[in-house]
Order: sequence, then structure tokens, then C-alpha cells
Amino acid sequence: MSDIDARRIQLTFREGEPLPDPLQLAVGDEVTLVLHGSPAHSWLPLTGADGPVVLVEEHTLDGTLRALVRATSPGVAELRSIASYAGARFGPGSGMWRLRVVVSEPTPRERG
Repeated sequence: MSDIDARRIQLTFREGEPLPDPLQLAVGDEVTLVLHGSPAHSWLPLTGADGPVVLVEEHTLDGTLRALVRATSPGVAELRSIASYAGARFGPGSGMWRLRVVVSEPTPRERG
């Protein structure tokens, strides 16, 4: 699969929204993840980015996590992050976000 054939997908998530359905990718596809937070409710770095997906880039600004992951080989992975509340010793608990990713070999494009 060439870079031209690879899909580029963006997924966003805000606390309180339902968790996303499993994501089907082909080797070479890239996904930009945006987990919206705030300075008082910050998302921690992603875990689970290994095996069939690799973490290319990740940063957090004002509690919002932005990450780019790339599908590199067939298989299944689960990406996760936890949101923590700053200074909330007895306040609301942490939230968890997770995404199951299923990566397959790319299929040849039909020729016209």
C-alpha cells in the first residue's frame, strides 16, 4: 500500500460521550486522536500503542490529548487513556477512554 492509498482518520472524544466502536484499519492507515479535556481534567498519555499500531506523535495542551497512531501490521490493539482531575483529592473519579483497533492487510484497489 502506498502512502497515497492510506487513509487518514480523525477521532474526537469528550468526557460523557459513549466510547467509540471498534475501528477497522488497514496497514498504513493513520489516526489522529483528540481527547478533549481541561487544565483541571487532563488526559494522561496513551497506552496500548504497540503491536499492530505505533504511536507516531503525542502531546497534551491544557488537558487535551492529541496523538497520531499508525497501523503497521495485522492484529488487534486496545488504545487507552485515563483522565485525572487535578487537585480533586475527594472529588470526581478518573475517567477512562479506550478504543479497540483491528488492523488488516490492505486490499488491492479495483482498477477502472
